[in-house]
Amino acid sequence: WGGIMFTFELLNHDNTADVDATAQLFGQIFVKEVTTAAYKVPEDECVKHAHNTLAAVGVGNTTICRNISTGEIVGFAISSDFTQELPTPTHSPGITAIWDSLFECEAKWIAERGPVTPGELWHLLLLGVREDSAGKGLGRKLVEENLKLARERGFKQVVSELTAVGSQKICASLGFETKTELVYGDYVDKNGERVYASIKEPASLKLATMRL
Repeated sequence: WGGIMFTFELLNHDNTADVDATAQLFGQIFVKEVTTAAYKVPEDECVKHAHNTLAAVGVGNTTICRNISTGEIVGFAISSDFTQELPTPTHSPGITAIWDSLFECEAKWIAERGPVTPGELWHLLLLGVREDSAGKGLGRKLVEENLKLARERGFKQVVSELTAVGSQKICASLGFETKTELVYGDYVDKNGERVYASIKEPASLKLATMRL
């Protein structure tokens, strides 16, 4: 890791400082993510969404990466059972619009795949690494550690909606296969707007899966 020591661990939901740090990190990272930036979602709305998501997925589903020297959390992978209901981000019209595009991809795939039963499909929801810790392979390691949880619990398959170049490259390198995609330049949201047309790279949102 370039001379820096990191540890990978489960987020302790009883440690409010770590939960807050993970949510704040989410906000810092995702305010710059391509779909979030396209909808100009403010950082505070990203942080609130992170808190709501972390509370919903519950204990044992979030892997974090910590800089051993500083103790700071520098990355996360948040996941859940695909059948688990997550809170609708009513506090943020922008995030709601992004969810609509993700659900469109999911619905298309599920229509082809068939219904999902609890305990079958692991959902890799969100992945992020702090900018000053990027390029060290931490994102890939976070996904690997997170998928260990899925295998230990008997899940047979993982799915993830990949919106950015980094996550698409990481998951492709691990063996994920694209099942359906949404071309950013072609997408029209519920307001009849082509907000994603401003995204230059990658060309599309990819829904990808892998057998575990």
